[in-house]
Amino acid sequence: MPQKKPLLTTTAQLSKYVTLDTNETELPAPLVTELLRLEDQLLRALLGGPLLEWLRAEADADPALDEADSLAGELLRLVHAPLARIGLSGVLDELSVTVSNTGIQIMSTGTHKTAFQWQVVRLDRTLSRKGYLDVNVLVQWLEDNYQSSEQLQEWADSAQGQRHRNNLITSAPEFSDLVDIQDSWCTFRGLWPVIQRQSTFVLQNAIGYLYWAELHEQVRTRTLTPENEQLLREYVRPALAHLTLARAVPEGLLVLTSDGLVLAQEQEQPVRPDPHFAELLAMRARDAEQTASVYLLQLRQHLNAEASATRYATYFSSPAYVSPSIPRNPTNTAQSRVYRFI
Repeated sequence: MPQKKPLLTTTAQLSKYVTLDTNETELPAPLVTELLRLEDQLLRALLGGPLLEWLRAEADADPALDEADSLAGELLRLVHAPLARIGLSGVLDELSVTVSNTGIQIMSTGTHKTAFQWQVVRLDRTLSRKGYLDVNVLVQWLEDNYQSSEQLQEWADSAQGQRHRNNLITSAPEFSDLVDIQDSWCTFRGLWPVIQRQSTFVLQNAIGYLYWAELHEQVRTRTLTPENEQLLREYVRPALAHLTLARAVPEGLLVLTSDGLVLAQEQEQPVRPDPHFAELLAMRARDAEQTASVYLLQLRQHLNAEASATRYATYFSSPAYVSPSIPRNPTNTAQSRVYRFI
């Protein structure tokens, strides 16, 4: 059975995204294996099987597809970028050594020697960071172009095409606009469970299940009404992002470094954790909780003031709606009786 080829097949394609110094045309065997792994574990989850295999068939039929001015050619180039950078970052150690029956040896020649470990680590981080930024670009392109072809429309209607839309915040850049995570796909993906829990247990409690479910359904199916889109932008997403930060910090999911907020599992733990960063992070979590409370209050006030049979109708007809014309019972007035106990 012939071995399946990756979507990125030559060093010429690889050199468009990373700096190479080689006369070889074929990719190193460890990199081929890593590219195939990424296609199965990363791309298949994003594109889904049908779109991924359609793209593979198009690439097999046209070896120069990555140069073509077509929808498939543009998609292939967008796929090549994260494959090249994330794939290479995953095999830097393997490419630096050889393994034989006498053990492990470093690779060196008369003019080249193995890079220092700190150089390898820094390159690994740079390639990985840029590669996952490329993932953001790929997902956004799919969102912008899903009506351009039958294959992309099928992707948009599939479970994979709607997976990142199961939350009310749908992308890393969208989250970063509210709480800065440097547009990191990995950090955003790591926060998905917290976003879901805070949405279910806090946001749903604030606006009621019926309207909460309507917002989720419209985001998932890309059918947001203008009024709901404005509400998400001004109140719901800011509240949810800050609720997520306030919960993720005490759960130990995030750490604060000189580069900003990063996912704890992606960060090498220092020998001595910086107490200053820990204090700043705890302060940011407290501030985020207070900020979220303000957004939730403003959200409820806006909905109660603006909801009607024709505007925010689902919320208006739900038990969560409170008419602004209903007077609130004052807790204290100038005529209130005062009781003193001695």
